[in-house]
This record gives sequence, C-alpha cells and structure tokens, in this order.
Amino acid sequence: MEKVKVAVAGVGNSIAYLLKTLSLKNEPKGIWHQKVGGIELKDIEIVAAFDIDERKIGKPLNEAAITEPNVVDLSDVTAGEGVTVQRGILLDEISYFAKDKLRIEKTETPKNIGKVLADSGAEILLLTISSGLQKTSEAYAEQALNAGVSLVNATPSTIASNPAIAKKFEERRLVVVGDDLMSQFGGTALHRGILNFMKLRGISAVKSYQVDVGGGLESLNTMDEDLKELKKNIKTNAIVSEVGDSYEVVTGTTDYVEFMKNKRVSHFWFEAEGLLGKKYTIDLLLTTEDAPNATNVLLDVIRAVKYSMKRGEYGAISEICNFGFKKTPSQKSIELAVREFEKKYCF
Repeated sequence: MEKVKVAVAGVGNSIAYLLKTLSLKNEPKGIWHQKVGGIELKDIEIVAAFDIDERKIGKPLNEAAITEPNVVDLSDVTAGEGVTVQRGILLDEISYFAKDKLRIEKTETPKNIGKVLADSGAEILLLTISSGLQKTSEAYAEQALNAGVSLVNATPSTIASNPAIAKKFEERRLVVVGDDLMSQFGGTALHRGILNFMKLRGISAVKSYQVDVGGGLESLNTMDEDLKELKKNIKTNAIVSEVGDSYEVVTGTTDYVEFMKNKRVSHFWFEAEGLLGKKYTIDLLLTTEDAPNATNVLLDVIRAVKYSMKRGEYGAISEICNFGFKKTPSQKSIELAVREFEKKYCF
C-alpha cells in the first residue's frame, strides 16, 4: 500500500499522541478502525510540520511534540524523528490567556510554507493550531491550495463549512474537511449520543446543559470570551441537530485548572418527558483526556481523505465531515454519520 503523506500545522498535544500511536510496532490497543479505505496505520507518514513556538521551531518533530507548553507525558516517540519543525503562520492575535504560555518572536507569514509542503510530497495538511485563529487558518488553506494539498481542519475556524473555500478545493481537485474536530468519546459526542438514544426509545428530550473544566493550552485559550462564545455556538448547533430547534440546551467550557493538564471533566444534566409528561432526569460526570480522545478520529479522517482522493472525490466530503467534526456543511445525526462513514470507508 502506498504511503499517506501528511503535514501538520500546530504541534500540540493531539499531534504528540498521534505520533506516539504511529510509533508503535504493533496495532495499538483500542484502535477504532483497523483499516479505512483499505489503508492501515502503518501507511501514514508525517513528512512536514509547522509551529509558532520558538521552543519547537528547528527541532525534530518527535522532540517538539513533547516540548512545553505541551503537557502529555510520552516516551519512545519515533514517528516524525526525521522531520524538522518549520516556522508556521500567525496572522491573528493570540488570546490574552494563552500568551504567557507561548514563546513567539515573529508573526509574519513565512514565504516557504508552500515550498515546504510541495518539497515534502505532502498530500494532506492537518490543521491543529490553536482555536480562534481565523485569518491564520485561512492562510494555511490558501497555502495548501497553492501547493496542491488537501486539508483537514480540526480547528473551529470556518474553512470546510465555507462554500467559497470548499469550492476552491473542489476546483483544484483537492479535499477539504472540517470544522472543529469532534473527539471520539468527548462531551459533544456523548451529549449527542444520549439525545439520540432518548429519541430512539420514544422519550422527548426537553433541555440539557454541559459544562467543562480542563487543563492544557486549548482549555486555557477558551477562557477568551469571544472564543468561548464561538465554541459554545458550534457545540450547541451540533447537539440541537439531534433533536430539533425546540430543544433547550446550554454548553460551554467554564474554567481552566492547570494541574489537570490534558484531562477534561464534563458535567451533563438532562431533562426529558415520557408518557403523560412524566419526567426523566440524568446527572452525569465524564472524565477524559483530550489528546488520545482526538487521535482515533484524526487517524480515520486522514485515511478517509486519502481514499476519497483516490476515488476522484473532491471538495467538502459529507461522510467525512459529519463523522469527524462538529461544524459541518450539512449536519446529520451522530448515529447516521458513523453508519454512513463505515459503509463507505470501512471494508
């Protein structure tokens, strides 16, 4: 099987865990889909990387992935050891809360991004930069277009769900998928799954809320009020898609606790009605770790993009967007999204 050559923009905790998974000689325990589009994990190769933190730029990727401000504790990361992290793009203001955690000296757009992508042979650019960097995300999308590289947007920035951008990728015979990665078993996925099960059992969901507390740079970044509102709206729209607009839901990250590192605690409360309006309530606490929770989805999405490219499918691919992301061009229920993805890609 030919390799899937991937470049990464943003060498954060999720990339560190992805590299650790790709470094394992045997199939990792708990892998969600062994093959996607007939492609195995060993067929994925990381060929280029970009970041804006001075502590990571110039380092081998496998070393940069475990460099501060990353907080995942990993050993024996060998994937990416031959790749040097290049200076990335930054066209937006970093949030006030995250500034002190980063070491940034230059903010101009490097002129070699497209050349690095082209010279590396990358087929897919995986965008995992910090949330709230819309101009930066668009610049990476433009560089991917110029280099003839497909794009996976794991950030909340509006890229794949922007019809004008999606059309550009389609016209260049490239794939673009996103936006805002949905973790394998994170708060949004669980919230949607419970609502879906209520509907399946004939119970009418009335209202719910979800609040999160976490550590790590992304949780700290979300303390910015504008970014918090953006992510809240994305989560809310994804959740409401399961039950309809009449449903009342409140979501959002509420606080940052540094010693939690990459962990996240999500608290859920649901109210539903059954026969003659009798009430059902659920009070639930979920503890997860962000980086491994993202990795299975990223691995599946990367391989699905490669398979669609081989099939001659371009633009924003519905089955991939709905399977892996919260903000999509056309929302589908979480159950239907997984079923359609597996029917097309898992054989």
